[in-house]
Amino acid sequence: MTNVAEPLATVCIATYNQAAYIEACVLSALAQAGDLDVEILVGDDNSTDDTPRILDRLEQRFPGRLLRVSRPHNLGGTRNYQELVARAKGKFIAHLDGDDAWLPGKLRAQVDFMHDHPECPAVYTNAIALDAGGRVLGPFTVGHPATMSLGYLATRGNFLMHSSILYRAANRDVFLEPSGPVLDYAIHLGMALRGPLGFVDLHLATYTVGTSTSTVRNAYPMVARLIWSSLESTASRLSPSERRSCASHFAAEAFIGRLLAKTSVAPVGIAELAGFAGVSRLRLVLHALSAGVPIVARAGLRKVLRRAALMGALAEHPRA
Repeated sequence: MTNVAEPLATVCIATYNQAAYIEACVLSALAQAGDLDVEILVGDDNSTDDTPRILDRLEQRFPGRLLRVSRPHNLGGTRNYQELVARAKGKFIAHLDGDDAWLPGKLRAQVDFMHDHPECPAVYTNAIALDAGGRVLGPFTVGHPATMSLGYLATRGNFLMHSSILYRAANRDVFLEPSGPVLDYAIHLGMALRGPLGFVDLHLATYTVGTSTSTVRNAYPMVARLIWSSLESTASRLSPSERRSCASHFAAEAFIGRLLAKTSVAPVGIAELAGFAGVSRLRLVLHALSAGVPIVARAGLRKVLRRAALMGALAEHPRA
């Protein structure tokens, strides 16, 4: 509950114009309090739809159970989250986007994992992907180990869901230090620089694909460039083979993403990618083609459309 002096976990919910989803989102966070002491912070980024009125009703229905922070001006997704994270009192901090939700036992499973794995700075869960109408599209991701290295994450793209993250409060600076927009992938990579990431392979959250406030949907080239900048920051910690795999995977998903976004803007040039990988441009193209085939074959058309359209930033962080 919010009035707990020293909660075990703080839930940071960031929302902007998500009236269709915010009630289910907040209720799913409140439901976690039956398993452990939880502080719930809700940052409404000056919504202009019915989101404020829905939050009013929830505050009246659950007095003292959540702390609402209403922004007088729109800050953007990153700043909205950062200000919530800065005031979090919990030993662990979790993020939850206003159009996503959690299933029962999500936080309990993650806290137990963190107690069993003191080497992990953060832990994630699997999720169920839904379309904007609430229809099930399938699992968010498949086939990952319980702990994952930086190289594993960098070479496979962003298969982690932002709204499933739980991290130790001591690592909150990974998210607070950047001054500009922060993508979820940058957070995951930043955490992975500090230790192996945990993964609970249970469907303990729901993720809504392609809503109107999705930054990936509305500003694909910018998002792709931010993803690449995040990967570049890890270069010194990757082996030559990991850098080649990283650049090839990014190039393959970027090509598919451009087709689906119907844009001719290339977020990163072939020469830059080849330089990062330490190979010729022709070799990079061949590697990218090789990387693209299993992306398509492994997932099937439906998952490719979902994954590539979101350009590896499925749980997008900044919201315009």
